[in-house]
Amino acid sequence: MGKQENVSAQPVQRSNAQTLSIIAIVISVLCFLAGPIVGIILSLKARKKAAAFGEPARLPQIALIVSVVFVALHVIGIIFSVISSLLAVQGVGH
Repeated sequence: MGKQENVSAQPVQRSNAQTLSIIAIVISVLCFLAGPIVGIILSLKARKKAAAFGEPARLPQIALIVSVVFVALHVIGIIFSVISSLLAVQGVGH
């Protein structure tokens, strides 16, 4: 009779960093200014969880980059909207 190994029936613990990262990307792309901000928060949370569980943080890093880019694009869009509105108002009086 062979020696039997004592195998634990406990499942391996995993973080939900990948899921949080995907949610962060989707929210950043689909929502207005609050979406990318929420995406940044979720991405940072996912990076912490991935680090705590020793998982790769590539997807959380990508989610963070996408979120930051969309925040920048929204800010640029708002600036251009304000400038164009001011130019339109000045042009109406002439």
